[in-house]
Amino acid sequence: MGAAMRAMETTGPKTTGSKRLDHACDDFQEKWEYGLKQLTQTVQAVTNGLDRTVTAYQQTEAALAAVYQGASASASAS
Repeated sequence: MGAAMRAMETTGPKTTGSKRLDHACDDFQEKWEYGLKQLTQTVQAVTNGLDRTVTAYQQTEAALAAVYQGASASASAS
């Protein structure tokens, strides 16, 4: 996506031969850049949320394992 954005930056009337097309390319590039930034922020937020979820599950699993091991040890001692 970034490569397409960079390619649009260098597109202009010297390469397209049309001022109208140049403006359309500029407009597209600006919108693409904004959308890409929004997408990047959203993906980063989802990634961070998933990382926190994994950590929470690991902590819960470890706590449950400790409880069951303690219960198992108590039952064996009886």
